[in-house]
Amino acid sequence: MSDGFTMPSHQGGEWFDHEIDDEDGWEDEPVGNDVPQKIWEEMYKDLKRVEYKDYRTRRDRIEAEHERWAQQLQEMVRAYMDWDFDQREKLDRHQEWSYSEVREIWVVGFMSCYQVTVPIYPHYTYENTSILRQGFVPCTPLLPKRVFQIQLLQFYHNLVNRCPRVAAQAFVKALCDIRGVPYEPHWAQQFSVAYDVYVAILQQVRTLVRKGLRRDSIDWRILNACPSCQTRVIGEKSLPVRMMVAIDGNNSLKRIARRDPPSEAGILGESRERHDPRDGGQDYFLTQKEVEEWDEEKWQHSGNEMADEDKGDCNERWKNMKEESTAVALGKYEETGLFIMLCRHGFALSMADMVRSGEQRKYALAVLNRLLSAEKRDREAKKEPKPVGELLAGYDIGCETAKTVKRCPLCPLALDQKLRMVLCYLLLYVVGAGLEDLEGCERFFSKSNSLAGKTQYQSRFHRRQAISEYTYHNDNFDVYANLSDFLVNNYRQALDLIATQDVLAEQMRQAKIEDARVFFSWLDEEREYLISRDKTPLRETLEMEYLENLKDLEICRSTRHLRKDEMKYMRDLHVLEQKLEINTTWERGSDEWERVDLMAKNAEYQKALDHLEGLLVSRIFELGKAHLAGTDTRDDVRHKPWAEPANRQLQNQFFKILRAHEELERLHVEIQRLYTFMKEETCFLLRAEQILRVKDPAFAYQVGKYRMERGRFNEVHRRRLDSVLTWKDFSPENRGFFTAAESTANPSAQLPTMSCDDTSSIPQGATASQNEGDDEDGYPGMSREIDQEEVGRQFEVILDVASDHTSGTIILPSIGIAVINAVGFTSAGVIAGSLAATIQSVFYGAFTGGLFSVFQSLGASAVIFSPPVLGVGAALVTIGGVVYMVSKIQESRRSVTL
Repeated sequence: MSDGFTMPSHQGGEWFDHEIDDEDGWEDEPVGNDVPQKIWEEMYKDLKRVEYKDYRTRRDRIEAEHERWAQQLQEMVRAYMDWDFDQREKLDRHQEWSYSEVREIWVVGFMSCYQVTVPIYPHYTYENTSILRQGFVPCTPLLPKRVFQIQLLQFYHNLVNRCPRVAAQAFVKALCDIRGVPYEPHWAQQFSVAYDVYVAILQQVRTLVRKGLRRDSIDWRILNACPSCQTRVIGEKSLPVRMMVAIDGNNSLKRIARRDPPSEAGILGESRERHDPRDGGQDYFLTQKEVEEWDEEKWQHSGNEMADEDKGDCNERWKNMKEESTAVALGKYEETGLFIMLCRHGFALSMADMVRSGEQRKYALAVLNRLLSAEKRDREAKKEPKPVGELLAGYDIGCETAKTVKRCPLCPLALDQKLRMVLCYLLLYVVGAGLEDLEGCERFFSKSNSLAGKTQYQSRFHRRQAISEYTYHNDNFDVYANLSDFLVNNYRQALDLIATQDVLAEQMRQAKIEDARVFFSWLDEEREYLISRDKTPLRETLEMEYLENLKDLEICRSTRHLRKDEMKYMRDLHVLEQKLEINTTWERGSDEWERVDLMAKNAEYQKALDHLEGLLVSRIFELGKAHLAGTDTRDDVRHKPWAEPANRQLQNQFFKILRAHEELERLHVEIQRLYTFMKEETCFLLRAEQILRVKDPAFAYQVGKYRMERGRFNEVHRRRLDSVLTWKDFSPENRGFFTAAESTANPSAQLPTMSCDDTSSIPQGATASQNEGDDEDGYPGMSREIDQEEVGRQFEVILDVASDHTSGTIILPSIGIAVINAVGFTSAGVIAGSLAATIQSVFYGAFTGGLFSVFQSLGASAVIFSPPVLGVGAALVTIGGVVYMVSKIQESRRSVTL
């Protein structure tokens, strides 16, 4: 074997070593005396090894990888939907396709890692699409050698949303333990890439489903997150508070910044974050630009003079409003926490990252503006009047935020949408608040804190991906699942409180309280007292100033060079004597002098004591239990009627009963909204599935999965809510609220007119051809109305023919097939809007694979069974018709009752 030489490769710019094989047993032919050996060496000297140097940076390579994935995503989404549909229908349509080549890849599953041969289909642009179509997710955009089963990624996706502490690395290590092989770090990296691709596909499918259902506007989710808060029923009672939300921040979900070490001057080092163009936050997160628009530096000189000086400054009571706590960890963390807005039932409306700062005003203003702007745009688009009820927003610094709203550009929008910030006093005293505590953010953070272990060291994209996927799962599988439980528990609590009215009346008589209005006067006295604790009384301030001027005047008269200031002090004393109505100037040693002198010496102590007293009284109102009996407070309020423990207990019970009545009114509205939502949402999505199934069965199946995300809990909701009707203390006149009505924005008014974008070039399953009676888009039955009289006549014909035993054996099969086709079971499938569609919606689920399938096969294949079988079929059709007519009669009666 001779020395190798270097030659260019046909692959384009790369260079490979090739060796000359001299051991083939053949002698080299002489090249002639005119071509000596050194000439050959001259010819090959330019073919020395050429090293190809990659001048791309890591950022360039990552951007190129993301760009390749983005180019393949749309086609992979289509392949995923087809694979998912085949799994559900137990089909192997891709097995019949021709393929141009095959690839050997390693597949990672639950219990093993095995090698398979996968065909590459020529009608797909990318190899990864062919691999995904067979149920495997690759981990590289080009030439993958290792793939992961979709079922494995599905399992991890659901596991990590239920238990966020499980990181990808721990999951891969568990797989290695099951297989009995040592863990390799690059396996976790490969799994993480495959999981990112899987989540991107899921998110894109959700986007396509929402677009197909015309729910893809930027405001749709925030306006339709909660069925009980945001569904509007025709004719429902107007509430003084139309909706309640809670806003708050939390610093657990912070993320460490990757930076170079700071300079000696303390300047932060350059960022070492890997560039990632992906966002990952879906439509939950506000952009950083949306948040920064509400930075106080940008609007503090806007000229809004609407802010008034409210009594009772609470700035110093809350540490998250202090400047020293808003500048925490600027160098250590990039995102220092999460700010979120929830409705009172716990559904997430919007959220924002707190970036290199604490809990500042701009985050509260940004999330409020997001909701208020969306509501206003929706109201103007529908040409509706201004809202009647208030939007109650609870915040632990609601009093300060309310004053901020009044002096910022959000004020006109807040007034237009009737925003009200609360918690400058307790919600127990807010009219219309019911029994709500607006502590939903704390409950959300107590669960989401389990994400902090892994999000602290993730990239910005992966942190947002984890939070948004967890929030989406929490909304649909936890909050919605427990919605009826929330309503039933509050209903029980309200009834229990109302049941104590007689006991309260007896206790008021024993306490010699004849009129309940005294509780409101006590509330005013209490508020005035708490406000007075914030500042030193004006008279005391003037008296101390007067005494100070008297002392300065004595010093001035005893010192020669200060005598020129004597007239100034005398003028000031004269003004203060007029304000304090002092007729005789105080003299040293007098009672007034000594009293004010002692008060001045104790001024700082008294100020601190007043602050402590106000805090204690505002929180417990039992100073005796706080061991303040021997403290020299300015005013002893322990013996005032509103501060006595027994009276305070009666007062609190009185307001709780008032709020309980309000809570019942709100629950009646919210329960009927939930019933209406479940009915209309199910009917709309079932109808959408029927329409989309004609053109794109795979996409229709994704719509069905979207329906069942919340629809799986509807029967649980009905069962829980119906149990309220059996309570002994339930009022029968409220039974009407436990039925479905009609919403002001019935979703059935807008049915989908498309299946999926950019999928016409990709092979799909066979679809039915357009039949007579279909509309222009090929949706069967859209232009056809159900004639109940015609259906009734068809059932009469069936019964007449079935009773004629002689002729029935001859003409019953033909008539049976004709009637089955007439009610909606055809060769093209179930006709939308027909009786068959109604039967499908009524018996959807348990009967779909049995009785319903028999009729569909009859209509599709026109196979004539024996007369007894067809007689049974006709009888079952009759039963279905009766069920249909009875349901229509019940609906008409129900609408009349409402």
